[in-house]
Amino acid sequence: MEATFAKLGSKPNVSGKVNRDEVINAAKSFEPLSPTIVKLSSMLVDTNIDLSEIISLISYDQALTYQLLKAANSAYVGSASRITNVQEAAYFMGKFKTLNLLLACAFGSKLRNTKLPAYEEVEGQLWRDSVIASITADQCSKVFRLRIPPETACAALLLNAGKVILSRFISDEMKRYISECRLNGRDQIHAELEVLDTHYVEVGGFIAEHWGLPPEIAIGIKYQHDPDKVKKATSDVTHVCYRWIEFLSNPVSSGKGEIKINPNVIQRLQPSSKAWFNVMETLVKERYQKICGDYGLPEKGLLPKQWAFDERGKDSINEPACA
Repeated sequence: MEATFAKLGSKPNVSGKVNRDEVINAAKSFEPLSPTIVKLSSMLVDTNIDLSEIISLISYDQALTYQLLKAANSAYVGSASRITNVQEAAYFMGKFKTLNLLLACAFGSKLRNTKLPAYEEVEGQLWRDSVIASITADQCSKVFRLRIPPETACAALLLNAGKVILSRFISDEMKRYISECRLNGRDQIHAELEVLDTHYVEVGGFIAEHWGLPPEIAIGIKYQHDPDKVKKATSDVTHVCYRWIEFLSNPVSSGKGEIKINPNVIQRLQPSSKAWFNVMETLVKERYQKICGDYGLPEKGLLPKQWAFDERGKDSINEPACA
């Protein structure tokens, strides 16, 4: 049963809600992406674009060339041999994985060094959640029969981008109320709507649109919490990622021990087996651990507490529940 305001304590004064237009304007003023990445993202939605044109565009940008080669040789890609030039990287990864890696490079440095006290997130947690979401989206093609649009991993990478903007507007009183909502099992998004008149998912969608990213990416971000509104594969997968990250980010003390995924989403995605969730969990965790090692990050601080080990050394996590 949903917690009452009495249990949560006094509700912040809703007459003092943050002006939604002010939040949206802040999102529109968010630091823009590299012009090369914006142009690249526009090229990728054109199926007639030859990969050689993309290679040429990246090759003229020294910073992106360095970032792409560094990322292409990381555990995220998992190449068996060392990749030494842009052409090898682009042909090995394909169009959209190339864009996803460049987005990760452009946005990742901000996420890794950002603390969001308003969301009770320590330094590196926002980056962790974005990486796990992107990996999850990438692995969905191995556990679902429905074709997953290649833009989906890019959308998943930016699922929490709106938090960077919205955290500027959350007062201590609002933070207390939202935190108590989460501890009592209430939804983060609805709690934000009550006191902010918007939520981080909507703001994230505006950021993607402001950056000029392909519409499918913005749709995946905007409708991650309500995929039935659009019934698209991108938003269905980002919904799975959203619920997955929501579970991993919940305080352990909240007692929420299951992942609630919209059953319509699972039906549309068509799981390849009943054990799809366990398979995906294993794939995601293995890839994430490799990435932590590749970046020299301490797993102890950035490994979700819910990824505990039982005596057999296997992950212990509850089966997903349908909300």
